[in-house]
Amino acid sequence: MLNPGSNAQSTLQQRQERLAALQQEQAQLQTEIQVQKFAANYEILLDFPARIESSNKRTDAEFIQHRLLEAGVLYGIPVTVQESLEATSRFVEQLQATGCYNAVQVQVGSKQESSNAASNANQQESNARLLHVKLDEANWYTIKAGGGLRGSQTGLMAADADAFIPHAEVSVGLRNLSGVCDTTKLQYTLDTHNIPTYSLVHSRPLYSALPFGLGDVLLEQSARGSQYDFTAMGQIETLDFQSTRSYQEFQRYFKLRASSSANPNDPSQPYQSTLSWSLIHRDLIPRRHATLPFAFDASPEVVSQARPSVKNSLTWDWACRLTDHPTQPTDGLQYNVNTEIALPPGDVGFVKATASASVHKPVIGDALCLHASCSAGYLHNLNFGGLTRPATISDRFFVGGPMQLRGFSPSGIGPRAKTLAQGPGDALGGDFYYTASLMASVLNPALARINARLFGFCNVGTCVGSVHQLNPLQVLTSTRASVGVGLSTCLFGPRLELTYALPIRSGPRDVTRQFQLGMGFTFG
Repeated sequence: MLNPGSNAQSTLQQRQERLAALQQEQAQLQTEIQVQKFAANYEILLDFPARIESSNKRTDAEFIQHRLLEAGVLYGIPVTVQESLEATSRFVEQLQATGCYNAVQVQVGSKQESSNAASNANQQESNARLLHVKLDEANWYTIKAGGGLRGSQTGLMAADADAFIPHAEVSVGLRNLSGVCDTTKLQYTLDTHNIPTYSLVHSRPLYSALPFGLGDVLLEQSARGSQYDFTAMGQIETLDFQSTRSYQEFQRYFKLRASSSANPNDPSQPYQSTLSWSLIHRDLIPRRHATLPFAFDASPEVVSQARPSVKNSLTWDWACRLTDHPTQPTDGLQYNVNTEIALPPGDVGFVKATASASVHKPVIGDALCLHASCSAGYLHNLNFGGLTRPATISDRFFVGGPMQLRGFSPSGIGPRAKTLAQGPGDALGGDFYYTASLMASVLNPALARINARLFGFCNVGTCVGSVHQLNPLQVLTSTRASVGVGLSTCLFGPRLELTYALPIRSGPRDVTRQFQLGMGFTFG
């Protein structure tokens, strides 16, 4: 027979053993927490300069020293281990983002390794530790073949054309040849429209490209001197606008760009500024008639611009992103201002300004968020005493499409040419536009694994040919509007949207589209 007293005693003993084990785990956890707190608050003194070891001996040691200082690594003064860890983590992340290294390691050496330990009598200096940076450099060349989505680099708005087209590409590149994370890339792409693109791009830190000692001045005067980027690029491409404007544009351009950061999505740099100069030779080619080889299948307004043109322009861009995510934000603010002026020796003259902003506010944590965004643009022609002619059709604003004015096709609203038999007429673009949207998004637990959100929206916007000929009331009365719902995700990097929209205010010649799939790299 079983003894009830023996069973009860055995159960009590098991409970006591489990309790003792839990108490021991709790004591170990508390000890670990205390050790971590002590280690985080423990102060160390780093000796300057850091010791740089690179696998292929290509990296410039002075460049790495500047990157360490700009990341927040402090020498000669006591700092906590936690502060040093945060600074070195930023350094490692920024250096690996250049793509020039397989691995970056930072270690703190012993006190005896400091070169100043034996020579300095000061006790604080004798406790200095040497910082070791070990760089596993990647190959000096790259060869890639693959595919992706091609977007225009000339600054055209996503609504202007099929901005993201599947393509195949082959590229060869050089990297870190001068030791400052410089890169050179030669690329050939062929998209699904059988249109080839050739490009050559070279990037390097701005200070290394400045002459007459100006690079040293930049390093001395700026807290981020080595992170300013300089890019030179040349490209030959054909932009296909036949679906909305009945023409293609063959472009050959050269561009120089100076930017405050090489990585526009770097979360540690919320404010970014870019100044660029470009020289573009453009040739507008109207669509040919399908059966009449010497006739054009385009409106007279488009055919009248079928000639080469040269645009010489300066562009300044200022961007601020204070959001929790670049493409799927739920909290914060972001805005962008862009100004372009085209001037001689180019044969077109104008000044063009655009601005956009968005605000995101969580209502019930991440479960329910409100979003508001707006954008506007204005173009004004300049003749420079008769040296230039007005902006071409490609320089104007085009509105419509996903990520901009949902419920309307790309270039779906705004001035149009005479209606053709097979469509509503070519989009001619406008000198002024604005869009605005209100949105509420919710997080569905079933979609959380793919970082997706459901949202409802209301969009308004307009695009007018010449704002000088209209008063503000007429501009407002030309506004289009739509409402709808959608699903967005950033699982693959860019923002993907699938939307259903119902236009509630549209013009008789607008091109509407209820179901749309859009992609972009910003919240629109």
